[in-house]
Amino acid sequence: MKKEKIWKYHSFKDDEIEVISDELNTTKILSKILNTAGFDKNNLDTIDRFINPKMEEILRYEGVSSEEELNKSFERVKRAIKNKEKVIVNGDPDADGISGTTILTTGLRQLGLDVNYGFPIRSREGHGLQLRIIQEAIEQGVSLIVSTDCGTKDVEAVDYANEHNIDVIITDHHILGRKLPNATAIINPYMNQDPELNEFKYISGSFVSFKWIMGLKDYLDVTFPKQIFEILVICSSLGVLSDRVSLKKPMNRAMVKLGIDYLNATKLEGVKALKAISIPTRSFLRARDISRTIAPRMNAPGRIGDPELGIPDSSIIVDLLMSGLKVGPKSNIKDFIQKYKRLLHQDNLIKTGLDVEDQVDLVDEVNDKRKRMTEEIETKIEHMLEGLNVDAEKILIIKGDNWNSGVIGIDADRLRDRFVLPAIIMTTLEGSDFIKGSVRSIPTINMYEVMEKTQFKFEEKHGRNPYQIEVETLIGKRKVNAFGGHAQACGFSMSADDIEEWEKILREEMNQLKPEQYDFSYKIIKDLRFYDINHKLLHELDRLSPYGEGFDFPIFCLKNARVTDSPRPFGNRMQKDRTPHVEFKIVIKQNNESNHDAKKSRFLKATAFGLWEKYQTLVFDKPEQKIDIIFTLDYPHKRGGKRPFPHLMVLDIKSSK
Repeated sequence: MKKEKIWKYHSFKDDEIEVISDELNTTKILSKILNTAGFDKNNLDTIDRFINPKMEEILRYEGVSSEEELNKSFERVKRAIKNKEKVIVNGDPDADGISGTTILTTGLRQLGLDVNYGFPIRSREGHGLQLRIIQEAIEQGVSLIVSTDCGTKDVEAVDYANEHNIDVIITDHHILGRKLPNATAIINPYMNQDPELNEFKYISGSFVSFKWIMGLKDYLDVTFPKQIFEILVICSSLGVLSDRVSLKKPMNRAMVKLGIDYLNATKLEGVKALKAISIPTRSFLRARDISRTIAPRMNAPGRIGDPELGIPDSSIIVDLLMSGLKVGPKSNIKDFIQKYKRLLHQDNLIKTGLDVEDQVDLVDEVNDKRKRMTEEIETKIEHMLEGLNVDAEKILIIKGDNWNSGVIGIDADRLRDRFVLPAIIMTTLEGSDFIKGSVRSIPTINMYEVMEKTQFKFEEKHGRNPYQIEVETLIGKRKVNAFGGHAQACGFSMSADDIEEWEKILREEMNQLKPEQYDFSYKIIKDLRFYDINHKLLHELDRLSPYGEGFDFPIFCLKNARVTDSPRPFGNRMQKDRTPHVEFKIVIKQNNESNHDAKKSRFLKATAFGLWEKYQTLVFDKPEQKIDIIFTLDYPHKRGGKRPFPHLMVLDIKSSK
């Protein structure tokens, strides 16, 4: 059931655009972008919140959970401070969970608590509140665990902690299950039933943790130094962008705008080092830079990290982000101290013996390993697709053997984007009876809901939850939840023996979806002429930044474009034999230009990801062929100090009529 991506022009009402422009003192093109995103003359107050975000948006916390849960959590932390208790933060091993862990660790340490942190080893343990970390808490005399970006469905894990007299405060943003964990408090926007506070349900896990820390600070009547507040805001904005929550929501937008301002001006050595290694050609970052470069580097250690194998896990990013803070790790003090530590503690270099720059190099090295793994899996997937009639499928399900489960989500992303279909990639694990899976969906289909309905029907038929794994604990084997996520991205684990029955039920659920749910269309703002694409236009578009999830980059169309005969196909540098992408130039003749003198032409640079094959079909060896292009605009990375010219990020191409 592969669907073509539909080109659709948004229909505007002139009087609507006039009202928005006049009331908000903005241009027609910006009014059209806002209108395309769903804003109109009836919600001008919301538009004003959207384009003029204020600090109070990020500081509000009343809707981050119910009042009862907030008060219980605040009282429990107050008691922990009084009794000088030890605390462990359990974070999810992705950029949102890493950011949330940094926020909680920094904030709670600033309040005087003894705080350590840990993450699941994703390739073996998956996600969520980990029994291994609870066992470490028991051994270390910890009496309180605080989760971030996980915990809402970890009923069994919380019970296990309670059995050992360890309290758990959950901070999370995932949808509630049928049964809630018996936690000391659950800080989750879905716990708040006030419809006036629904916007809180769209924030990331790190933003939940940030707002909870802000509420806790107020409850204890303390203030944070500027440097502490700065790192909390930066980390929250990193989490918002990496977790793809809606930037149409004013609250998220305010956090990203403030966070990027802090990120660009920061003097924190760890943050500066991560910026420098992620984007060495740019000093000024935008939201897209974070989503495309910084977030993947933050995700990389969590995807393949395993301290037992000598590969750094997500903790290295927390160490890095907190470097230079009084509550952070004691790193990068003096060269001779570092050399001495390396000599004495070779088995602990990652955590205590490397300076900030070396830590960033390790993160980048791990990111490269992740890319190689991803490309190897992608090659195997290509062979599997050869025997599949994709046009007849409502969901793509790929099963692999002993693939690294930490990276299959990336390939599920690519599969979804390529075929415009929901995609699931699963893998068996060596020496285990369980499989792990990553689910990705298109915007019009809520796969979390489909997966949950499949679970309930499986339970009705077989009397057990399929999304569970069995783990060894101090008191024997225990079954724990192994499903969680969002509408467009979720993950699960289950017994390999249940796959056949589970897949049958899942496909039945997919067959219940309406055909129109598979329709995907690009909303085109307007046609542009060649000379409309300039610095002035891009500067104007920047007034509505940040763009991202829920508030996409505006899409334009350029018709009858003529391209040069020297395209540059390219692929991932880890797999040089595959070139799915292409860079090319769009040219326009000068008045005195001959047909064969392309060097004198004015041109625009364009990059088309995943479109090299289509480009070849339409243009290659066809010098007179003209094409229509839909695209977004961006600045390319600066090189050599030159002012960059707007760059076309091509979404699709067609032959001109």
